[in-house]
Amino acid sequence: MDDQQKLEYEQASEDWRHRDTLTWQMPAVLVVVSGVVVAEAFKLPVGIPIYIRHVLLLFAFGFAFTLTVALTQNICLQQKGSVIIKALNPKTERFSFGMWGSISLLILSWAISISLGVLCWLSFFGNFWSCAGSP
Repeated sequence: MDDQQKLEYEQASEDWRHRDTLTWQMPAVLVVVSGVVVAEAFKLPVGIPIYIRHVLLLFAFGFAFTLTVALTQNICLQQKGSVIIKALNPKTERFSFGMWGSISLLILSWAISISLGVLCWLSFFGNFWSCAGSP
């Protein structure tokens, strides 16, 4: 392996590690931020205008959906990075495993986003706010 290939291999490996870190951080941020926003939407006092709850749920859904799309792109780029690393150094053994954890997180993120979308839809057309804010 010449110096140029070694440099490309090191940069591709660093990029892969960075994307792997993002893959595990994005769902954590998604769960925390969306969970807090949804909890606050349901915790608002009864006298607050209903559209504020709708806006909070819409924000939670938009945030979760956007982060899930970014996670999908990140995992696709990470898989392409694995192919590049293997092409630069066929003896690399560390990429012989599957990305089951990443794919599981992606499925979980999509499930959360879809659930928040359904919750947002129901908040506009359903009548479950009558219980919100009651002690």
